[in-house]
Amino acid sequence: HMTKKIFRYEPLLHVFKIFVEILTSYLLIYEYLFRYVFWSFGATRPTFEHSPPVVTVDAMHLRGAYKGKGIVAMVQTANGRIVPVAYAIIDEESTHSWYWFLKYLKKYILRRRVTCIISDRHKGILAAIEKLDEKFPGWGVHR
Repeated sequence: HMTKKIFRYEPLLHVFKIFVEILTSYLLIYEYLFRYVFWSFGATRPTFEHSPPVVTVDAMHLRGAYKGKGIVAMVQTANGRIVPVAYAIIDEESTHSWYWFLKYLKKYILRRRVTCIISDRHKGILAAIEKLDEKFPGWGVHR
């Protein structure tokens, strides 16, 4: 039964690989135009809605020919599984890029739910959360 499920998702993985290839080609050709991309898979939104309102965000270096950073937002479900709910690729970790990511995270995933954001104490995250607090009072807390 598990093999049937894997084969069902294989076309989606193929489309995702093509998307990544197009994106990386675009980055190579238009190096100075690319700044950010945000995405979330539709199935992960209900996961957040049925999980405790705690989101962990972190960034990592992209390796290889394409420089930049990847950002991921993750939740822990009620049965202890860690599920990524949103992703982004950014040029660098800055207040602007973190504000941009957190703004879209709030708009498409968190919505009106008051949420605790857990992160490392990167100065860009702290400044971005402060800006979000000004624009959306009571949207969440940072730890």
